[in-house]
Amino acid sequence: MQKKLTIYLKERSYPIFIGDNFLHKLGELIKNLIPKARRSFVISNTTVFPLYGEIVMKSLEDVDLNPGSGLISDGEEYKSLDTASNIYDQLIEHQMDRSSVVISLGGGVVGDLAGFVAATYMRGIPFVQVPTTLLAQVDSSIGGKVAVNHPAGKNLIGAFYQPRLVLIDVATLKTLAREELIAGMAEIIKHGMILDADYFNWIEENLDKILNLDPSVLIQLIYGSCRIKGQVVEADEKEENLRAILNFGHTVGHALEVVTHYKRYRHGEAVAIGMVIATRLAEYMGMINEDNVKRLVQLLDRTSLPTQLPPDISSTAILEAIKQDKKSFQGKVRMILPTAIGQVHITDKWCEQDLIEIMEK
Repeated sequence: MQKKLTIYLKERSYPIFIGDNFLHKLGELIKNLIPKARRSFVISNTTVFPLYGEIVMKSLEDVDLNPGSGLISDGEEYKSLDTASNIYDQLIEHQMDRSSVVISLGGGVVGDLAGFVAATYMRGIPFVQVPTTLLAQVDSSIGGKVAVNHPAGKNLIGAFYQPRLVLIDVATLKTLAREELIAGMAEIIKHGMILDADYFNWIEENLDKILNLDPSVLIQLIYGSCRIKGQVVEADEKEENLRAILNFGHTVGHALEVVTHYKRYRHGEAVAIGMVIATRLAEYMGMINEDNVKRLVQLLDRTSLPTQLPPDISSTAILEAIKQDKKSFQGKVRMILPTAIGQVHITDKWCEQDLIEIMEK
């Protein structure tokens, strides 16, 4: 079983292929899409490359794409300008030019870094995403956000740079740590909450099969999330308006990551807590009913995602971190607040004291 969808962005449109056990097709797909390419370079990490590097490199060699590779250590702290600079050196040594292809093989950190490198090397060269974590498959590999971190904040240095192709092989999820799989579910649940009540219902009904890694169900799941995110990206590529709804749960989630120095929570875990807090704030403001709040919390609980801010985290510290959010507009932070399952409202008219009370409950 294999599914394909296209992200339509005029001359920057690209296909997403979703299937099971088809990593060996990567070289062929790239060659069909970029026939003039003669060189390639795989950026991966020390965890993923030993698992899938051999099959990927062979698929590139089989179509004369002359692959090189560069590995980074595993961890958010390596998504930095220093790491990017080291990769630039390797691209130069491998004689990469504007017709060459940079390939990301790994999770969101690898994808963001590789995309940033591809966007800036020689003012931009073709880039292909091969995400191997659930979170990257449904979120960071789609939409063209590429970046590195800065000590002052996450993803502060970056660009919008679309990939030429995304290949998602659900077989890679079999080697993913259980905790990472569960963390990835937060973004999937988010997609249902913001735009598609039917998809949210389907997740509720199929959660056991999803967590048991049923390949056909995973393909359906990832296709559903990619379709939703694709619709948003097509309508608002540069996050000028609608795309902001993808930040549901992220305002508090990112702040939680900042105050814990990215060491205590996986991104999806922080987003799960952020979604609950945003939804409870919406309930407090009379925007959503209690039953919908309960459904979100119950689904997150069943998925083994956290739903509460721990008592040792200061709500005022979270609020201060929110105020530094790079997504603030004219000094005001916009909140994405749900009005029902599948519907959200973007507003900057929220009360700081209300948010603190919600976080302290």
